[in-house]
Amino acid sequence: MPPKLYYLPVVLAIVLTGVVGFQLGRAAPPSEGDVIERWAAEYVAWAGADAKATDCFAMPGGGEVWIVITCVPKAPQQTITYAVMRDGNLAQPGKMSIKSDA
Repeated sequence: MPPKLYYLPVVLAIVLTGVVGFQLGRAAPPSEGDVIERWAAEYVAWAGADAKATDCFAMPGGGEVWIVITCVPKAPQQTITYAVMRDGNLAQPGKMSIKSDA
């Protein structure tokens, strides 16, 4: 066997390690902060000019719900709640809980 082929297993192991590391890094779930920021931004886009991301707070969920994000504007006519799963998506897509005091 030529001497260059002795390095082939080492090169293949390095390449395989790189591919596996890349796949694991890509599949990592979002952090709590990332999820809260994302849904707070959704709230601001939905609620309009007076809304701020600081109107939102998060609490632990239960079951399939990982985090419950509640956004309350300064004049709380409407409160919006997002039930978010571990992957960062809504537990029930298309459904947000909007409570109105009117």
